[in-house]
Order: sequence, then C-alpha cells, then structure tokens
Amino acid sequence: MCSEHQKLIDGQYSFVFAHPEQVIDNKTLNDIWLSEYFQHQAKTFIVIDEAHCILDWGLNFRPAFQNLFKLRALFSNANLLALSATLSCDGQHQVAKKLGMKDYKSVAASPARENISFVVCKRPPTAASARNSVEYVVEPLLVELLRSGQEFPLTIVYFSGSMVWVGVSYEMAVRMLGEKFYSGGQDLQHARVVQYHSSLEKEGGEVKKTILENLTKDPEESPLKLIFATVALGMGADLRHVTRVVHIGPPKQLEAYIQQVGRAGRSGKQSVAVMYYNNSDVGRPEVSQEMKQLCRNTSECRRVFVNKGFGFETASTVSSEVCCDICNPELMQGHLPSFTSPELKGTLRNAILDYIGRDSTNYLQEKLPVSRVQQVLCSPNTFKNPDVFIQEFGLSQNVAISLSHIIEEITKLHIQQ
Repeated sequence: MCSEHQKLIDGQYSFVFAHPEQVIDNKTLNDIWLSEYFQHQAKTFIVIDEAHCILDWGLNFRPAFQNLFKLRALFSNANLLALSATLSCDGQHQVAKKLGMKDYKSVAASPARENISFVVCKRPPTAASARNSVEYVVEPLLVELLRSGQEFPLTIVYFSGSMVWVGVSYEMAVRMLGEKFYSGGQDLQHARVVQYHSSLEKEGGEVKKTILENLTKDPEESPLKLIFATVALGMGADLRHVTRVVHIGPPKQLEAYIQQVGRAGRSGKQSVAVMYYNNSDVGRPEVSQEMKQLCRNTSECRRVFVNKGFGFETASTVSSEVCCDICNPELMQGHLPSFTSPELKGTLRNAILDYIGRDSTNYLQEKLPVSRVQQVLCSPNTFKNPDVFIQEFGLSQNVAISLSHIIEEITKLHIQQ
C-alpha cells in the first residue's frame, strides 16, 4: 500500500476530493473505507457537488454518477450533502431516491438569474429538412458575426439532438466566414468559431485547454465569439463573459435547460437565452412534459413558469421590458430570421454565380468569392438594397445595383409561383 493510502487509514487527511470514476468500484479505496478507522472512529461526511449530473449524465456519458449510491453502503452512518444550482422539485426527489436519502431537508433558491431574458421561438419543421431547420438558426448568427466582428456577443449554441449538427454548423461557419473565420493566425488560438463536445472531454488535450482559455479572456481580447456545443460544455468552466445562450431544440429536462441558460449573465451584464423548437422537438418522448409546456406556453411569464418548476410560486420581480417574450413580445425581434426556402436559395445561388462567372476581369471573384455568396443567401431581402452590397463587399455602385436587381426579380417571381 502506498504512503498516501496509509495516511488515509491513519486519519492524517481531513478531506478527500475525487471524481466519481476514481472512487466508485475502486477496490483499494473500498478496503480503506471499510477499515477500522473509517467504520468506527472517523466522523464521515459525503458531499456530492453538481448532483444534477446523477440525472443528466448517469446513463450514458458518465455512468459512475449513477453508482454514487454505493458510497452510502460503505458509509451507512455518514451524513450526505448533495449540491446543485439547478434541480427542480421533481429532480430533488429523484436525486434523493437514487442516493438513498430517505429523511432529508431541502434548501433552495430560484435559479432563474434576473439579468437573463427568456425568449422562445419556433423554427421550421425538421420533417421537411433537418438541415434547413438548423440553418434557419445558425446562418443569421454567422451573418451577424461577419458584420459585428469583435462586437459580436459571446454566444453558446447548444444542440439537443445529434452531435452531427455541431460539426455541420462548424463547417458552415468555415465556408461562410472565409478569411474572417480567424482573427490573426490561422490556428485554433485565433478562431472566432469553435465546436465543443464530449470527444474533447475524453481527449483532455490542448484543444479543450485552448478553447476554455479563450472563453475566460476579456471579450475585447479574445477572438472567440461563437461556440457550437453539446451538454459537455460548461461543467467546471469559468464562462463569466457569455451574454447569449441559444438552444436549437429543447433539452430533455428543465434542470438541463436552466443549467445551460445559466452559462450566460455571470458578469452581471444583461443577457438573453433564446430557445428554438418545432413540433418534432416537443414530440420527442425523452423531452419532459415541463419542457414541452415551456415551449408551447403562450400566456404565462416564462420566468414564473420556470420558478414554479423549482418550487417557487412568487411573481416575477424583473422588469417586463427584459423579463421574457411573453411579458414583452418585442424581445423576439432579431430572433425570428426570415426563412429562405431551399428552392429560392438554389435559384439565387445559380443566378449570382452566373453573374460572377461572366466577369472576365476577376473583379467580382475577388470582391464576392463563392464562400461569401452564402451570406447573401441567408438574408436576400437585406441585399435588395444596393448599399448593403457596397458596405459588405466594397462593390461598385453599378455592380451592386445589378446584383440587387437580380435578387429582387427572382424573389418576386418565386413569390408569384
């Protein structure tokens, strides 16, 4: 037995900090916990931080969380404290049951941070095209990033479905942003957009370290502005500068939703949480009734609804101007991009590329490369104004007028059809 383990048995340590994977089913530690000192002399306390992970992660991602109840069997007389910032009333009962806590007291406070505005919007149906439904949310964000540059608010986009969409959205960013994908050097350290998922947690290497370091920097110094992520992003990370959290599809549980929304607003600045959903999203059997009701709710203040889920029946004390889209429908402005159908996009793309291809001087190829055409397709109505072409791409007035006319005529024809 190593010296550190012997010191444990001898009672020389007052605290043991460990991940669940390090202590559950560890034969060496189990023998130590069953020693004379721990069973009959030491006054033992078990403290489980981030206890909601027992529900969120206990089945697939980190199954050791599901087995934390085994510590209760090893320390039958130990007092147990389970901590979480985001457990609903039902979640508290579930965690208590999984940990074998029969006689417990709950101390709680509302997790809905007052400086976060709650907004819920519909997105196009997934049944028609899953890609279009994702692009509906992602493309306007990328256009905004192109235009705002360093002023773009630090934003996390969470995907509730397949991790595939994290990669698809990242590739979309590479295409649309082109040379503006990076701020400075052509490496991860200078990337404006990154993807974050469980593979990075498993690798535990430089990629994860670099992303988290950029997230903790002052927004004026960090190039990182947009993160496409799964639930893996957030645990134990210092995300004080995030001011916008976007959900493409609702999380399974209200706890997970509030946990992820809580990545925003930690600096004290006014922030916003925007959740997009469609009928396919709320039809998923794994999505809780609470989350389905939150999506479909059209009358009750969303903050009040969330607080009820955590056992607080009080009215919202937040100004209606910044509370939620139910209290102030104007909060939805800017979060409902106009949807461009795949057919219209295809027709516009072909017409614009044909116009560019007829330029023998290569002027247009340099000013409006194929990678930037996608920006036009995301918001064609905006580019009906020639001045926008001039501002965005530095085109001459004649060329800008011609391109705006092409968009105007094709859009008009599409509407008539």
